[in-house]
Amino acid sequence: MKLQQLRTNLPSAASRVIMLPTQRPDTVDRKRGSAGVRDRERIRARDCGLCQECERRGKTALGAAVDHITQLWKGGSDEEDNKELLCVPCHDAKTDRTQARELGAVNYVQKSLDFSEFRNALHAALELHGWA
Repeated sequence: MKLQQLRTNLPSAASRVIMLPTQRPDTVDRKRGSAGVRDRERIRARDCGLCQECERRGKTALGAAVDHITQLWKGGSDEEDNKELLCVPCHDAKTDRTQARELGAVNYVQKSLDFSEFRNALHAALELHGWA
């Protein structure tokens, strides 16, 4: 005995599903893959492989990370004029400053923080917002 396949008269489910946008409308998509690699290589060449923050302070250090000057989530573009090469300590210090500012750290002074100072500033910000 051969089984018969049942067919439905209902429209397919795919035609009834509402597709939501995959990206928030207020964010910029960053370059990925080979386009991102080529972009980072151009930034490294433009900045001569040197940390731009250290150069502003009169120092010389090898750059390690291509960083957005204005973060994408804050409305910055993914173009070359919004990127710079930073060494690891400068990149980490910028990340720490950004995180502390965004969490609302009180009386935050722009400087490089060691880990315990950053932890204390972060804890104070979390308490301020009632998240600690």
